Amino acid sequence: MNFLLKWSTLSFFNKNLLLSFMNIILIGTALISSSYFNQRSILTDQLHNQIERTTAEWYKGLDSELVRKAVEERSYNGPTQTRLRAYLDAVSKHNPNIKYAYIFGTELGGINRLDTSIVAMPTSLRKEFGQNWKLRVGDMYQQPPEVAVALGKMLDTGQPGFTDIYKDDFGEFTTIIYPIMDETNKKFAYFAVDADASAIHAGLQKLLIHDLLTLAGFLVICLLLQYLVVKGTLAPIKALISGIEEVSQGRLDIRIQAGSDDLGQVNESFNHMVCKINDIMVKVKHTTDAVSNSAKDLLAICELNSSNANIIDLNVNEIAENIRMQAKATTVSTLSMSEVAAVLQSVSECSTTLAKETELLRQRSKEGIEMVRHMTERMHPETDSSLIVQKAADVFMEMQQAVDEVAGQVQHMRAATVEISAGIQEMKATSDHLSAMITKTASSSGQISQSVERQWASITAITNSSNKLSVMAQELQKLTSYFMVAEEPPSKT
Repeated sequence: MNFLLKWSTLSFFNKNLLLSFMNIILIGTALISSSYFNQRSILTDQLHNQIERTTAEWYKGLDSELVRKAVEERSYNGPTQTRLRAYLDAVSKHNPNIKYAYIFGTELGGINRLDTSIVAMPTSLRKEFGQNWKLRVGDMYQQPPEVAVALGKMLDTGQPGFTDIYKDDFGEFTTIIYPIMDETNKKFAYFAVDADASAIHAGLQKLLIHDLLTLAGFLVICLLLQYLVVKGTLAPIKALISGIEEVSQGRLDIRIQAGSDDLGQVNESFNHMVCKINDIMVKVKHTTDAVSNSAKDLLAICELNSSNANIIDLNVNEIAENIRMQAKATTVSTLSMSEVAAVLQSVSECSTTLAKETELLRQRSKEGIEMVRHMTERMHPETDSSLIVQKAADVFMEMQQAVDEVAGQVQHMRAATVEISAGIQEMKATSDHLSAMITKTASSSGQISQSVERQWASITAITNSSNKLSVMAQELQKLTSYFMVAEEPPSKT
């Protein structure tokens, strides 16, 4: 987990170098391992061939009957043991690659099936086995596992075989094993020759050191070349990263170095993208300024409309109040006219009655005058009665004149009363029409008031929207002010 966290924090350049280093190490390790095992196999095969050619003649010169007698002697000092020991000493004496030659039984006993019995030993091993380990002929000795495996294969196939390279108390060896059979072809012992394999190990160590040094030199050269190549190759990426950081800080007026290769094409695409974003942000900025100015103008218009709407609302309310007062006055006037019409009707009726009474009085005056005239004609003109009658006639004449004058005035008053009644009727009709018009005007005024209220609500909504639009325009201006845009195409950086 810590490695993954550290890996995630590395730069792309370091990751590339580290991956190259790991690839070279893996490839070098694979090549060195392959070379090591191939060389080990080749050297081992060469040693096996050499030992096989050398020991084949010695194996043929070994008498199986002599070996069988050596098993029965069970003493290193017996004549048969002495003879076999001299033979085994000669094998290693005349062949410097052979360290030991010895003979063991084929039992493979013990818990791990590694134990075989001692049959014959060279002089170089007799002291170690006999004096130090107190092992006599016929005692069981635990063989290395590699020897036991090779012995098992030899017992199965009946053919000589080699062990893998192994180490024991006496050194590093590879052993060839030959079967020793009796007259019944029973494998009762084996003849083994230990070839010194330390030279193979030393040679392989030298080869490994040489290969590691070669790998180290190759690694240094490759890493140096990789560093130079990657540094040159990743220069456009670094420029791209730098450009991205600049853009993330709001700079849209930059242009990074491009080229003709793939990474250069990527940088060119980045420049094209930034140029497009710059153009878009310029348009957004201009549009934002225009929207902000329009929002301010719209807000001012809305405020003016709101003020005008308030004035209109006040005027409409005043008109409605005046209409209500006029309607009330018209109603009172209509009632007054109705009362005047009633009074004039009474006056007209009184005038008619007065006209009738005047006509009757006139008739009676005429009759009185006629009676006075008859009386005058019957009386002597110079008598007192005649004078009285004459005075009565004069009185009646004056009365008739007065009655005539009263009748004329009554007629005139009736005519005036009729005209006034007609005018009042006309005024009443006009008042009714005016009342209907005032009622209709009042209804229209209510509708206008409702329309003004709806307009006021609309103006309020528009004002709120204008405020929101103004706020959004301000926020958008703040956002666009974060970016450093270029009105002209950006220059190269």
